[in-house]
Amino acid sequence: MEEKKELMRIDVNIEKMPIVFFGSEKKKRALEKRIFESGKPHVISRVSSEDGNVVKELSIAPNAAYGLLTEFDQDISVVVFYHLSELNKKLGACPRKIRIPLSDFPKIMEIKKHGRLYKDIEQSARRTSNFEILQDKYIAVKEKGGTLKIYDERSLKLFHFNGIYKEEKTTKRGKKIKKYYLDVEIPDWIRNNIENFYTTEFDVKKYFMLKGGRAKRLHRFLDFIRYTKSISISYEKLKEELWIDEKEIYHLRQALKRSFTPLVKSGFLTDFKFDESSVVVTFSSIKKRRPQMQLTFEEIARRESLVSMILEKLGDIKSKSFYHKVAQKCPEELIYKCLSLTQEVIETQKIKKSKGAVFTDILKREGEKAGVSVC
Repeated sequence: MEEKKELMRIDVNIEKMPIVFFGSEKKKRALEKRIFESGKPHVISRVSSEDGNVVKELSIAPNAAYGLLTEFDQDISVVVFYHLSELNKKLGACPRKIRIPLSDFPKIMEIKKHGRLYKDIEQSARRTSNFEILQDKYIAVKEKGGTLKIYDERSLKLFHFNGIYKEEKTTKRGKKIKKYYLDVEIPDWIRNNIENFYTTEFDVKKYFMLKGGRAKRLHRFLDFIRYTKSISISYEKLKEELWIDEKEIYHLRQALKRSFTPLVKSGFLTDFKFDESSVVVTFSSIKKRRPQMQLTFEEIARRESLVSMILEKLGDIKSKSFYHKVAQKCPEELIYKCLSLTQEVIETQKIKKSKGAVFTDILKREGEKAGVSVC
């Protein structure tokens, strides 16, 4: 059983945003060049309807002076939000401005302090502060009454860097001691969601035990959907989450293997297997589902994410309410299987039905085999 004291609470939206670049420095510079030369934001995720209208979209606009977010920036932001989570527990509210001792970073990250570490932390905070996230119907906020609504601000930041605070003390023997702090400001949309429990949780200690940015991101992504013993995740979804651009199936699987293997060694997963279009993972333990009337907002967000994925694959926005019902009643692995079969039918057979109709037919058939009735 997970120890509650090791868990941090974090805004659900942050866990759903694959905004950190993973890859070689050469690929990073090439992508940054393309983004800066285009003068346009880089689209990370886009869900469109059958008629081409954008249902929701997530983009990024890195600052030319600082570039894309890296795995080190991912770690620094985890420490920042860990401190915010701890303060929220103590105070019962999220402060807008927080001051974090720089000495806490290597302790929490379980790394050795080296000469440039504090400068690297400051540079990371500046990069994150200057990194613009652009969203259209992608971010949700929870109101005090419990209602979820779409956030209407287009531009977002994870946090704002306010500077490095230096504290000087003199001991009784006259020795001067200097201590440095990172000052950051937390945006209202994040503070609001944490205070109103639109959050999920993950184990910070286990996170920092993992090596490699992709493995850490994968751990958080999988922990968010860890409700069934086994689940199938499409290659396309994993490529989006982990920023993998390999086109050949062999190289893609090798890249994924490097990310999944540490999760097996850590005990988070018991196994993972590749099939034609997805990875089937088996968890060592699962989260307990709550009764329908006691759903957490984490579970609601998980379902919303599943519905968005279905809409992205099928483009059938008119049937959104039906897909909500599907996400509520069907195991995720059944949904992924039916989507894969739908794509196979569309590509190999000449049919006049829409993707949504094909999916529904397949879901009825496969649901009966699994003992699940939806339609």
